[in-house]
Amino acid sequence: MAGLCEHGRVVTRVGRDTATVLFTDLVDSTAMRAALGDDLADEVRRDHDILLRDAMVDHGGVVVKTLGDGLLATFDSASDAVGAAVAAQHAVGAYNRRARGDPLSVRIGLSAGDVVWEHADCFGTAVVEAKRLCDIAEGGSIVVAEVVRLLVGSRGGHGFEPLGPLDLKGLAVAVSAYRVPVPAGIGGSGHGIALPGPLGPGAQGSVGFVGRGPERAGLGDAWKQVVAEGRRGVTLIAGEPGVGKTRLAAEVAQAAFDDGAIVAFGRCDEDLAVPYQPWVEAITALATGASDADLAVWCATFGGDLARLVPLIVDRVPGLPPPLGAEPDTERLRLFEAVVAFFAAVSETAPVLVVLDDLHWADKGSLLVLRHLVRATTPRRTLTIGTYRDTDVDRAHPLADVLADLRRETGVTRLSLAGLSQAEVEGFVEAASGEALTDDGVSLARDIHAETEGNPFFVGQVLRHLIETGAVVQDGGRWVRPGTTTGHHDAGIPEGIREVIGRRLNHLPAQANAVLSVAAVIGREFDTDLTAAVAAIDENVVLDALEQAEEARLIAPVAGRPRRRAFVHALIRSTLYEELGTTRRLRLHRRIAEVLEARAGGAPDDATLIDLARHFGEAAG
Repeated sequence: MAGLCEHGRVVTRVGRDTATVLFTDLVDSTAMRAALGDDLADEVRRDHDILLRDAMVDHGGVVVKTLGDGLLATFDSASDAVGAAVAAQHAVGAYNRRARGDPLSVRIGLSAGDVVWEHADCFGTAVVEAKRLCDIAEGGSIVVAEVVRLLVGSRGGHGFEPLGPLDLKGLAVAVSAYRVPVPAGIGGSGHGIALPGPLGPGAQGSVGFVGRGPERAGLGDAWKQVVAEGRRGVTLIAGEPGVGKTRLAAEVAQAAFDDGAIVAFGRCDEDLAVPYQPWVEAITALATGASDADLAVWCATFGGDLARLVPLIVDRVPGLPPPLGAEPDTERLRLFEAVVAFFAAVSETAPVLVVLDDLHWADKGSLLVLRHLVRATTPRRTLTIGTYRDTDVDRAHPLADVLADLRRETGVTRLSLAGLSQAEVEGFVEAASGEALTDDGVSLARDIHAETEGNPFFVGQVLRHLIETGAVVQDGGRWVRPGTTTGHHDAGIPEGIREVIGRRLNHLPAQANAVLSVAAVIGREFDTDLTAAVAAIDENVVLDALEQAEEARLIAPVAGRPRRRAFVHALIRSTLYEELGTTRRLRLHRRIAEVLEARAGGAPDDATLIDLARHFGEAAG
């Protein structure tokens, strides 16, 4: 196994390792140098190196060396390597649209296998195969060996077109190869605007898209409608953290992009108080990827006002009219009109899909722009998809007012995502292995669904944690739980899940957290009277705390039992329980048992006897 040696910012490997190897080559680089001259050619080469290096590093790759007209990189994950190759072609396409000279053309080859590391370089059959596949690839294309296709499987949603066995120079045996299609719009075809990275293949996780059939179909229909009817539409996707809102939006965006749409993306950030942040990000990305001619057309109406949001427009489009100088409210309205006019103009080039992520963190101005876009009367081929956490939106939240306003508008639909069904979790676990599930795999999926309520982020985190802790292993690609065929293996809570749940709990007052901690010791379901008695505080205080937790979607009423509540995820209860110190947990278990015993009055029923045995047993340590 190769070891990593870090020297400042340089990472080298020594020994033998298994890796996915990626080569790139700049087509006709010699002719380009002759045409441009050394100085300009060196500038283009530096740009090329930065573009490709960034794509490799962003996908977890290590750039072993640059080759003057290409580079060699290695990856621990084949899926990450293919994702990096696609991202590199995206970056080259965007660069070509900004450049004024002849476009760059890059070809990429990938293989995988054992490599030997010597003196910060690597050698082996996989290295030779990747180089030879790169050599036979066409400009703008990606060619991979069959071993890469097998390693990637369904992860990342990549396609593979067979090229057949190829005789490659220096290799005795023909190599089965595949071309990875690069989506339309890359490398100068179509409108030329790249698919935003956060929505691209592989950006939303290594497991392919699972479930959400009705929701995906509904969004697809909404997209087709706005294109066919030439109007605007808005779909708002709500749900708890990790339920797959952005993943669903990305799936629709990829399909629209492949059909020729221009896709824009903007995200709201909890820690950045940037006015109009999602709109600034979306417009900046479109302006960066567009040609000067297209950008000039898109900014023709209110370009000077729009430049207040995106200053780079001034550098790209000379002679813009100055922004309107007036009262603040009038200037703000003018800015809203500028955003609407910009996307209307873009939609004349191609239908537009805009994804605004994490609107629960949006500033009020960004939300008002969205409302203004919905109310604009000029029909345009634009669908805006907004995602938000309904667990973070109460009556006082700025988004609540906008949501209420949008209910009265035509062309606005809302989706509320719940967890995946048990069958969909089985599909998730199957996709992660790449093999049909055995009975043991179905049992594993059932247990994961019971613990996570189908939250896709939780499902992925729990599965990965079980693998890392050895609670689950793969035997011939199929999931096996060593030493057991059924029953959940308690391997603790993954750190990623603990952080997500902890963030949600931190939004509650300290009193509510204290009450929930008591409830967590009682169990997944708990009685409000028992919780108040054990906590030794006024029942009204307990009810207030539980109402706050219910509004935050951490607990929910138990159907048919008005005085009982339940944690919506077993993992929420487990997180609270594990945060308690050992002494505190033991004392609470004893206190619960004592209250139950006193309430039973010497004649406990069977259910109470079971609870008494559990809590007294836990109290004994």
